[in-house]
Amino acid sequence: GDVNVQGDLAIESGAKLTGSVQAANVTIAGELEGNVVQATRVELTQSAVVIGDVRGATMTVVAGACMRGHAEFGWDEGKDPKTGKANTFAGKSLSS
Repeated sequence: GDVNVQGDLAIESGAKLTGSVQAANVTIAGELEGNVVQATRVELTQSAVVIGDVRGATMTVVAGACMRGHAEFGWDEGKDPKTGKANTFAGKSLSS
């Protein structure tokens, strides 16, 4: 099922979680079949297996980790990470 915690979440080696994840800091050493929908920090350790999308402010991937999905990090809800200004394209905001 889905996991939504205020603090940190660790999926230990040998553990498997099926569902979406929302937590401050997410460390994955086991398996996640689902999306990390929001996190401040995401770390995929050497034994991590992720099938799904990952969205976080920062992301660390250790050699040996496996992931099949889309990763989005370094973006602050519609702001350009370089300038801090709203992302725009043809005068329209890119934030949803």
